[in-house]
Amino acid sequence: MNRLGVLADVSGASDATVGRAVVLSRTPVMCTRSAARALRPHLANLPDDLLAELGAAQGLCMVPLTAEQTGPSVRDVADHLDHVRTVAGPESVGLSGTYDSGAAHPQDLTDASCSPHLIAELLHRGWSDIELAC
Repeated sequence: MNRLGVLADVSGASDATVGRAVVLSRTPVMCTRSAARALRPHLANLPDDLLAELGAAQGLCMVPLTAEQTGPSVRDVADHLDHVRTVAGPESVGLSGTYDSGAAHPQDLTDASCSPHLIAELLHRGWSDIELAC
């Protein structure tokens, strides 16, 4: 994948595969549908050691908007974003809408028009305009 210029998305892979990809890849690795396992024990969510490795390798963890992975509320999603930002670093946290997945979404985040609810929660928690813009 590196040779072809393809970014590796290892969401849903086993912990061993994620860890190996982070170590072996010459480019940053992405997890486009992973949240923090420390907050919600879902198999696609990442444990703190892998979040730290991903951050050290300048990878990206994109927290999904699925109630199953993050929880049923805007606050739950914000908790995951805070946790990933703390463990992996602010440059390694992102948001994955996952509106096409067919999964149930957290209350007040049922579609992209609800984003202001999450932005307001993150501003209330002290996220800067720069952090929210990235």
